[in-house]
Amino acid sequence: MKLATGLVATMTALLLGLLISSAKGTYDTVRSEVMQMAAKVAFLDRVLAAYGPEAAGARAQCRDVVADVVARMWPEEGGGSAHVAADEQGG
Repeated sequence: MKLATGLVATMTALLLGLLISSAKGTYDTVRSEVMQMAAKVAFLDRVLAAYGPEAAGARAQCRDVVADVVARMWPEEGGGSAHVAADEQGG
């Protein structure tokens, strides 16, 4: 009986460890992608700023598109799902 209980506990711990490892891996991947996307947007803004006042309209439009994407991905109301459908007009 002790052997069976020990085996079940060991298998449960192994399964829980694999589940946590998978969730952590997914979280790290998504976090890395979001950070890379933010860095690219910041770089694009700096490049457009280097062009001077001629690129002010493009910078404002880029800022609006990024704000819209952030609002769709992380809605203000908690518990809602993200709307990540492609936005042809913004793109």
